[in-house]
Amino acid sequence: MSRRTHRGLLAAATLTAALATLATLTVPAGASAAGPQARLFMVNPVQSSNDQSLTDAKDSAAAVPSSAYATATLRNLDASGGLSGRWAYVRSDTGASAEIAEAGTYDRHDDQFEQVMAYFWVNESQEYLQGLGFGSELPGANDRAQPVRINQWGSDNSFFTDKKAEILPQALSFV
Repeated sequence: MSRRTHRGLLAAATLTAALATLATLTVPAGASAAGPQARLFMVNPVQSSNDQSLTDAKDSAAAVPSSAYATATLRNLDASGGLSGRWAYVRSDTGASAEIAEAGTYDRHDDQFEQVMAYFWVNESQEYLQGLGFGSELPGANDRAQPVRINQWGSDNSFFTDKKAEILPQALSFV
């Protein structure tokens, strides 16, 4: 009896191989990357720095080493000029809205950093979900842009509500 590989596992393996290949590519000096670049955390700074003594320090930029930041492309943005795209949109935020051209300069002290992080990771999650074959081989799953509200109540209490189908990351705190 032959064994079949589950389509989800096959898609995940293919995605992993594609991401590994992309990670080896570099953008030549002076050339532009495929889209706007953002400064963000790929991994929680406590984990990436292996420094258990890190504290929030009221969102202080100095509380996290610069090596904890990564640069990534903001994908699937629409032409609105804001953090809005195929899979996610920042519906409301604290402070001024993030400017796409400045996304590579924000750090954890900036309210805009949390907006960029929320857009990036919701988009990333949706890309992964859709990459499993939903909407092509399989019926669509949550095939829409996710509205994301930032710091609605000023406390760290993130949640998803099915009442309005919204993600509410409250005071994103990564240390």
